[in-house]
Amino acid sequence: MTGLRAALVAAWCRCAAPYEALFVNGATRPPRTMVVSVEGRGNATLAAGEGAAFDAAPGVAVDWFEHPASAASFADRVVVASRRYVEPFDRDDRAAARQFVFLDALHVAPCRDGVPATAPIESATYADANRSFRVDVLARRPLVAAVAGFAAPGECDALRAAADAEGRERAPRDGGLSHEGSSFRRRRGVFLPYGERDAYEPHCDVSCDRADGAGGSGGRAATVLLYCAAPALGGATVFPGRGLKVDPVPGSALFFAYDADAASTLHAGCAVRTGAKVVASAFLRSGVSAERPWGAVDVDGVAHVM
Repeated sequence: MTGLRAALVAAWCRCAAPYEALFVNGATRPPRTMVVSVEGRGNATLAAGEGAAFDAAPGVAVDWFEHPASAASFADRVVVASRRYVEPFDRDDRAAARQFVFLDALHVAPCRDGVPATAPIESATYADANRSFRVDVLARRPLVAAVAGFAAPGECDALRAAADAEGRERAPRDGGLSHEGSSFRRRRGVFLPYGERDAYEPHCDVSCDRADGAGGSGGRAATVLLYCAAPALGGATVFPGRGLKVDPVPGSALFFAYDADAASTLHAGCAVRTGAKVVASAFLRSGVSAERPWGAVDVDGVAHVM
């Protein structure tokens, strides 16, 4: 983080009213000791089930490590959200809202620095009249594949220029998984830059309960992530249920489909630790036409009001 950015974050945190939050070690698979480090507040070593209280405020980064804490044992980084801790509706909500719990289901083991990127199970070359690409298949059914050199020089710059001109924050009408105003993800519209305080928690790009097919005409069928810039540390894309890890390489693309067992496409963006990660994303849909454009449906193909 640059000195100016750190100063701005610190000033923002000072302006936000601090409150006492409880940080709990919920690691259960297996139960193990964790270290929590709360930015500017200190750290604590916690056995499974134990918690420690620290002052918290929006914008404060919280890092979790497997004990003993080291770069190799880093587990996850979260940032106190600006809206998660607004005035709750009742006393029970207030107590729950002031807790951070490290859970194996949400904090992704493949993000550890010591876990290598997944090796392909096979590779092939795709060629058309103008270019050729190496396609590395990482998993099948549903398919996960990485494409080296997908973006030609200058294409990421052109995408970013278009996004800067027309990009916007995702609106609720863009679909049921927008997570508007939450800490679930922090990014901007068409073009997705991730900085040193950013991550994307485990999620499916469609309903994780969808078992087969594209969920109706217009529904999402696959995702393409184009990596335009890679951080010096962190920022991998992982599929925790399948043990897959993809390190971002500038110009490469990641393709994954949800034509079968969408739950197995649960994926996450690991915390960016040093530098910045820049991603452009595209969702491929079934049955899209000029008469029924992608904007006329939500993430699972159900029509909504434009």
